[in-house]
Amino acid sequence: KQACEMLGYPIDGLVFKYDNCKEYIAAGKTDHHFKGGLALKFYDEEYESYLQALTYDVSRNGILTPVANFTPIEIDGSIVSKASLSNLSILEDTLGIPYKNQKLWITKRNMIIPKVERAEKLEYDINDEIKIPTNCPCCNENLVIKQDNASKVLYCPNEQCEGKLAQQIDHFLGKKGLDIKGISRATIEKLINWGWVSSIEDIFNLRSYQEEWISKPGFGKACVIKILDAIDNGRKNVDLASYISALGIYLVGKTIAKEIVKYYSTWNDFKDAMSPDSLLATLKVLLMWLTLMNDIFLFYTPF
Repeated sequence: KQACEMLGYPIDGLVFKYDNCKEYIAAGKTDHHFKGGLALKFYDEEYESYLQALTYDVSRNGILTPVANFTPIEIDGSIVSKASLSNLSILEDTLGIPYKNQKLWITKRNMIIPKVERAEKLEYDINDEIKIPTNCPCCNENLVIKQDNASKVLYCPNEQCEGKLAQQIDHFLGKKGLDIKGISRATIEKLINWGWVSSIEDIFNLRSYQEEWISKPGFGKACVIKILDAIDNGRKNVDLASYISALGIYLVGKTIAKEIVKYYSTWNDFKDAMSPDSLLATLKVLLMWLTLMNDIFLFYTPF
């Protein structure tokens, strides 16, 4: 806060960089950022609020992300009323047993992302307890608790879950996939509800519903044709790395997909690599990449 007052404008930290262009460039970069700098983030100011409910978002892999909904508060010029709790372990560590009107301390990480930093854990009326769900909020399937690395997560095992399908299609069409503009998550959910889409493949058959789609509230001829053209162009012009990333394979994003296509330059090569004879070679490629990332992490980790 003192730094902001001195400068006359808000900042949330400092970045230290190599004072040498050659060293800065030699450090390399990821798809997201250059590695020749180190960020120092300031502590965020905490604001008090009160828990009202817990809701859950279903990911494309069936994992449920708990979201704390609390009384609205103003932080850094905007109204905040909810924050992700990431997984079941973080929910339990942060809230303990959640209950209505539980006192929370909220920050806005990097002045952007709301975060529940801690919670008051007092005796509460049993009727105010907010129980962890046992059924999926999208398909009502019985949920299971899985151990994902060091964290517990809620998981929906239903492969036909509409919430899971909507996320899969959103990822497939999004920036980490085919990067098709103009088709939002809300539109995807409507297409599923109308019965036109029950798999990713159905996205490429939507022209058969063009006339009916144009007549739907909130859409028009120009809007629908623009979406359909964008889907066709995205399918024709997508590169292999983006397509592999769009598939949503666990731990395979655009960065690893780009490494894969260095070894398997066509779709048929990649498919053949999944055969028993070639699978070992594929695993060696991924292991090499993960080893490289581990070496970089160790190099940049202060001891």
